[in-house]
Amino acid sequence: MSALTYTNNSPENKTYFFGVYSSILLFGLGMVELGEDKGEKELKTNIEMAMRRLTLCAAIASEGTEYIKDEGKLYLQRQFVDQDETMPKDYTIRGLYLHRLTHFTALGKIFAAACRVILWLYDPTQEEYWPETKYLLSDLHDIKIIKKSQNPEHSKGQTRYNGHLDQQFKKVKDYLEQYQENPLNLPSLTAIRNKILTDVFKILREDKPSTEQPL
Repeated sequence: MSALTYTNNSPENKTYFFGVYSSILLFGLGMVELGEDKGEKELKTNIEMAMRRLTLCAAIASEGTEYIKDEGKLYLQRQFVDQDETMPKDYTIRGLYLHRLTHFTALGKIFAAACRVILWLYDPTQEEYWPETKYLLSDLHDIKIIKKSQNPEHSKGQTRYNGHLDQQFKKVKDYLEQYQENPLNLPSLTAIRNKILTDVFKILREDKPSTEQPL
C-alpha cells in the first residue's frame, strides 16, 4: 500500500492524500501506526509505514521552493533534489508544495528519525537508516531554507523557525543520535519502540528521559 493512501476496512474505500494539509493527516496516521500494539512482525511493518508517512509529512509541510532573484524580479524554483545524497527518497515530494506548516515539518522530521532509530536498534544491519536520520535531524529549525530564500519578508525577519523549541530540538537530536554508538539492549521491538517514544515525548515536554539508557 502506498504511504499516500489510506484504506478503511475495504480495499475499495481508499483515501488519497494530496495538498499541503495532507501533512497533518499523514502525521496523525503515522503516529497511530507507530503506537499500535502488534506482534513483532506486524509491528515492524507498521513502523516502516509510519516512517514513510512521517517523512512525507515533513516533506509536504516544508516549503519545497527556493527564492531566486534575477534582474530585480523574484522567482520561486521548486526543490525536488538535494546535493546531500543522504536525503530520504520520500523527501523529494517537497517540490510539489509551496506552502509551509512549520510545526509539522519539525515534528515529522523528529518522529521519522525516531522510526529509523527504532528499526536500526531492532536490526543493526540496516545501516542506511543512520545517514537519513542525521539528515532529518541536521536542521530542525530549517535555517538553510531561510538563508536560501534571500528574502527576509518570507520568514518575517526570523533567522530560524521554531526558535522557542531550541533546547528541545538540541536534546532530541543528541538523544536519538547517541544510539549509533551506544545501542539499547532490550528484548523486543515493542520494548525498543516504547523506550524511544516515551523518551522523545518527555524531551519535547521538557521532562527528563528515563534513566534506563543514559543520555
